[in-house]
Amino acid sequence: MVFDKILDFFFPAKCIICGKLLNKHTDNFICSACDAEYKFKIICCSKCSGVLTENGRPLCYTCKAAKRYFDGAVSASRYTENLRKAIHRFKFRPEPYMAKTLAGFIEYAFEKSGAKANAFDIIVCAPPDKKRYYKRGFDHAALLGKYVSKKLGIPLLPKAATKIKNNLPQHTLNARNRAANVRGVYKVALPDDVKGKNVLLIDDVFTTGATVNEISRILKRAGAKYVLVATVAKAVPKI
Repeated sequence: MVFDKILDFFFPAKCIICGKLLNKHTDNFICSACDAEYKFKIICCSKCSGVLTENGRPLCYTCKAAKRYFDGAVSASRYTENLRKAIHRFKFRPEPYMAKTLAGFIEYAFEKSGAKANAFDIIVCAPPDKKRYYKRGFDHAALLGKYVSKKLGIPLLPKAATKIKNNLPQHTLNARNRAANVRGVYKVALPDDVKGKNVLLIDDVFTTGATVNEISRILKRAGAKYVLVATVAKAVPKI
């Protein structure tokens, strides 16, 4: 109690999105206003969580044009500028203390989708690039997975998939080149633990879906029965 008060005085807790001071020391660094604003309550495409228009037609036309190996995908929020800045601080500054708050977005998306935790056997995370991992000092997706696993009670297999080739950072490429950039970059390191399993695949952001789609492809090749992608945020095309 006294220690928390000392922390509040010297290191006041702030919302990771808007920077507003929070009332007290907490491990959930988000204010009530941002929590309500950034977790959307909209109908999602069963394939990639793209927003549907009022007439029911999806804006995510890439699902029609491209092969999707995952069975569904859910995201808690639009990938807005403020949320982009927060996720970049988490990954690149880095600020790993933000993991629990951002994992709460994934938990929200999962529960809002109607998925049941007891229907999933394992959680798999998008594996990191080794150079970027050593630079940051932590695996951001696995850290998100750790908190989601604890909340939902689904076992985490952080080393189920691994990265076997270096490639360019996805955020530096356009949509057309992203799929080619991740092709053949990953492999399933624990195929016996994946075969016949329903998998919850976790990453931070769904932009074009190229990364999670490639990981889903190798999971399916290894015998995974079902793959649901869950991310903090989804890049949504503007109308």
